[in-house]
Order: sequence, then C-alpha cells, then structure tokens
Amino acid sequence: MTMYRAICLSIDSLVDSKLEHILFNVAVPLILVIKNKTQFSIARSMLKEKLEELSSKHPSFYYSLEALSTVLDIDYNLLLDLYEYLAYNYVSRVDYAEELLRVLRSKNIRSIVYTKSDSSIEEIKLSAVGIRTYVDLLISLPELFGVVRGSDVFRKLANHVVKQGHAGNAKEILVVSPNLEDYLDAREAGLNVIWFSKHGEVRTRNQIFSLRELLDLI
Repeated sequence: MTMYRAICLSIDSLVDSKLEHILFNVAVPLILVIKNKTQFSIARSMLKEKLEELSSKHPSFYYSLEALSTVLDIDYNLLLDLYEYLAYNYVSRVDYAEELLRVLRSKNIRSIVYTKSDSSIEEIKLSAVGIRTYVDLLISLPELFGVVRGSDVFRKLANHVVKQGHAGNAKEILVVSPNLEDYLDAREAGLNVIWFSKHGEVRTRNQIFSLRELLDLI
C-alpha cells in the first residue's frame, strides 16, 4: 500500500451543489429586478452579459465574488450572506466525505481541497455541510496559478503542496476528482490520481465509485 502524506480532492469530490444554479437563475436576478426596477427576464439577460464580460477577462473564465459584487453594484457582504443562506439549503455532503476526512486526520494525512472557483465561495460550501474544520488547505487554482486546465497546473499544485510542507515530494500526493479532465491532466503531470466516478461510468482502472473505497487505498 502506497504511503500518501497528502490527498488533493476537488471540491466536487466532497460536496454536491445546486447553489450557483439558484443564485444566478433566481436570487441575483431578483435583486437586480428590485434594484433596477426592471423585468425579471431583462434582469437575467443583464446578469448573463455581466458574467460573460467578467469571464472574458480571465484565461480560465474565472471571476471572484468581489469582482461580481463590483460589476453588479451589489454589496459584497450581501452577496456573502446570500451565498451562506443558500448554501445551507442547496449544498450537501457527498456520501462518506466526513468519514474520509476524519480518517485522513487520524492518520495525519493532509486533506487539501482544490477548486476552480473563488475560494471564499468554497469556504462557505464546506462550512455549510460541516466539514471545513477537517480541511488543512483550500486552494483556488485560478487565484493561485491563473489557470484551471492542463498538466502544468497540477504540477504547480503538487509543487505548492510540497513547498507548504504537506508532502515531501510529488509521489506522496494523491489527486482525487470526479472530473475526467482533471484525472487526465494529473496523470499527464505524472501524479498519483484516482477518478471518482460519481455517476457509475467505467473508464479506467484507477477509479472509485464511492469515497468509502478510497479508505482502502490509504
């Protein structure tokens, strides 16, 4: 059995979220309706244009919550409160997520969560489902490295984890993600990687269908 010192899990390995769907299709448009005294359909079109404008300014179509607040002229703290409120209703824990993180903590294996979004948003999601306390490091790939795709971003992720002292070298790191593109990019980067097939697809030997299976590998 390989001895891992750090497990890098994508955020969607641990949580399922409908938050963004509700936020951008209902909640924020309603705020814009009230703020601009306009129709709901016009508010949604306005939001879509603003999101496209923000996304086009970043190579990975990334934008921060702070940037969104500015471009929509909506108070940042109001957006944060809205995210927190909705997270408790529209974000759920993936089965065995807490159990896995507890076992990693008991074995002194670092739990590192990476995301392609704003880290402050993922903080809210992890806290809402009660597992933030078990996460040792939360990394936003676009915030830290400027990109979210390609083998190079996973090399940078591994180097960062090592530099932070969470692993001695890249061989002591395991990447876990339900995103097939992440699996392929991490594998190309030479990292240990497992594809978490959340919906039961069979693609590769290095895959699991439940986080419970991961316990047997660590």
